[in-house]
Amino acid sequence: PMVGPQGRVMAIGGDDPALYAMPSGDMIAPLRRADNSAYGSTTYPFFTATGDIVALTVAGAPTVHLYDATTGAHRSSLSFPVAKRNASTQIVPLGFSHDDGAFAVRGDQKIFVVNLTDMSVRRLAAPPVSYAAWLPERRLLMSVVRRYGDEDGPLATLYVHNGETATPRAEILEQAGGFQRPPALVEVARNGSAALAGGLDVENHVAVIDTSGQILSIIKNSDGVVQFVRDGTAVAYLNPRPDGVEDTLKLVSLNGQELAPEFSDYVTFDQNLYGETGALISWHAPPSRRTPLSR
Repeated sequence: PMVGPQGRVMAIGGDDPALYAMPSGDMIAPLRRADNSAYGSTTYPFFTATGDIVALTVAGAPTVHLYDATTGAHRSSLSFPVAKRNASTQIVPLGFSHDDGAFAVRGDQKIFVVNLTDMSVRRLAAPPVSYAAWLPERRLLMSVVRRYGDEDGPLATLYVHNGETATPRAEILEQAGGFQRPPALVEVARNGSAALAGGLDVENHVAVIDTSGQILSIIKNSDGVVQFVRDGTAVAYLNPRPDGVEDTLKLVSLNGQELAPEFSDYVTFDQNLYGETGALISWHAPPSRRTPLSR
């Protein structure tokens, strides 16, 4: 589930995507194709920063659908020229640009960007990309990892793409106590000042790196699921061994200093939905319009 930026609606992906009112939990509308047909499955939803549009990506197909985030009405569909592999096409949505003027996906190690003004689709000229994320000013941070079997050169190179060209930003090198294999970028702070990456010598350890690729700190006692909070100045993660409910969330600064969580820091991971009776709502059997979600 993903709650809109204004907190008024929540969109659910999966096998039966739908839009719900918050905090009542009443279903506004199922999210379906333009011909009102249902999906086989969709990935997680993305909202614009203003919260007026929500996007869903079809699992196994190079298609993204845009919906009105107030009514759930289908607005348009975006198709991307990504080659089929193993009888299906897989794209990874990167979401909306910070100014809400573009939407990007990664597929077959390529980046495609849609201009939402004229709905034109363009492939960006760049090396084979393993990860990408939006930066301010409609730029993209890209990670290009060393090819499997190569032993020379950096583990990965970070690029910044301005929409026309990709410029190398930093190289990530193998180092004792640091990255031992090509890093897997997990998330980039919205302001572009830092990123979270796996690939350290211990599984589930996550590094906080700056824009030059230097390790600022290493989060060792998480389950590998971490997220930026406080406008990218801190990192939150679930405590795998909490001492009571108040100890479920851990928070550290970018340099690893432990911070006291505040109410606004309580991002949720692995969300489950429950009906008013307390029963878990199955993804495969969503509630009807008459059955609201719990608050």
